[in-house]
Amino acid sequence: PEEKIEDVFLQNFEIRSLGGTTFYITKGDLETGTVVFKQEGPGLWSNIEILLAVKANRKNLYKMRVVSQAETPGLGARIVEEEFLNQFENHYMHHIQDELFHSNNMHLILFFLFLLH
Repeated sequence: PEEKIEDVFLQNFEIRSLGGTTFYITKGDLETGTVVFKQEGPGLWSNIEILLAVKANRKNLYKMRVVSQAETPGLGARIVEEEFLNQFENHYMHHIQDELFHSNNMHLILFFLFLLH
């Protein structure tokens, strides 16, 4: 029988909420303990929503993906390009403090990610 997407998702992720943020923690066959969460905040022209995946060691960014944005094509909108996103894969996050992920300051998050490069 064909499994529902929700069932497969729940087999691979534990869902927790804290301070109004929902965290998805990998389990099963995925890299166990990786934490995925959404952050959003103002860009220059639009609200920007990103998904951040932090490795189980809580020190390295696993991946980042932009969920939505409406920034200037060829300029701010380049944040959705693979070349931009891939530069942060596996980066050590010593510059990013815990409180950064509890804020809704998208400019600050993106600024710190640029500093990591």
